[in-house]
Amino acid sequence: MSDAQMADLMQEMAAAGLLPPPAEITVEDETESETPEQDFAVTAPIPEAELEALEGELELADAKREVYAEQPAEGEGFVEPVMVETLPEREPEAVEVPAPVEAPKVERKPAAPRVSRFAIGAGSYVAGLAGDPELAAIVDGLPKKVKDKAANLIEHVQKGKALSVYTQTAIGLVRDTGALTSKALVDAYLAQSKRSGGEGYSIGTARSQAQQMMTLLTRLGILVKSGDALAINHASPLAARLFPVVELAEAA
Repeated sequence: MSDAQMADLMQEMAAAGLLPPPAEITVEDETESETPEQDFAVTAPIPEAELEALEGELELADAKREVYAEQPAEGEGFVEPVMVETLPEREPEAVEVPAPVEAPKVERKPAAPRVSRFAIGAGSYVAGLAGDPELAAIVDGLPKKVKDKAANLIEHVQKGKALSVYTQTAIGLVRDTGALTSKALVDAYLAQSKRSGGEGYSIGTARSQAQQMMTLLTRLGILVKSGDALAINHASPLAARLFPVVELAEAA
């Protein structure tokens, strides 16, 4: 370090209060001095390590002064620190779920009791179903197997129930030919059974079924005797339902 730098450093240290002020050196007037030479006090040199330490302290002091100078004074952009109060955590409130609303119950009327023809008798059942009281005595006077066919026929007319195979064959034959004979019905039964892929009705079965159908259709007044055959009774309400008359359009 040069003498000039050393002198500047000493002055900065003295200004910072790190060194006592240098002692004033008085020089006696040459006229008052008895000898031409004067005594000067010689100061010992400061070690290099101490100088570096002093330099570090000076730099630190300068840095502090700069920081303090940059901070704004109170009232000029000074922000007062705000203490934020942390609220305690709240447990979520239970949400009440409304109960499901039940649909109003619809009261159903009890179904009307089913009338069985076996409970009230075939005659009363057929008469009540057809709305004809006179049929009660007629049906009750029929053989048992014919009674069953009578109930099936009335149920077909009033409710649309399917006819038995034997009754359907007889009604179809009347619709096709307009009349019915025992021989023609027996032949129809025999031919029908063969067409269905079976071995065919026996002649006894065919004759028995033909006799039952002839009895049924005449006793209910659906067919009437006409010569050697049975023909449609157009005055019968049941015949009108089974064999509706189709009026032909007049020729232009």
